[in-house]
Amino acid sequence: MGASESKPTTRTFVPEVPVQFSQDLIEVLEDIPQSDFTRLQDNALRLESSVASELEKIKSEAHAILSESWSAAVSVPPAGPESLASPALLSDIETFKKHLVERQQLLENAPRKARRVAMRRRGRS
Repeated sequence: MGASESKPTTRTFVPEVPVQFSQDLIEVLEDIPQSDFTRLQDNALRLESSVASELEKIKSEAHAILSESWSAAVSVPPAGPESLASPALLSDIETFKKHLVERQQLLENAPRKARRVAMRRRGRS
């Protein structure tokens, strides 16, 4: 459908002159004890050890941060009554006090009968 091929092609280049390796090079290559498999294993071990050391470093840094945070949290004094005095809470308390004073004035100004009724209602609730 398109201009490009659907399957990749593998190109093999063939030299015009036959390639010849010197005997010294062949002997050196044959004397190398490592194979591809052992090289892969060595690389994997190096990678594994570097990852383990980085993880250990991160773990120790996290432990230090956690211990600093813990000591800072423990050193904070517990919340006392002063910390509960928010402006909203103080205004609610003042409003409640005003309502109590108003009710007290109503009871003082009411006739005796109304006081008796109010006293009975308090006893029921």
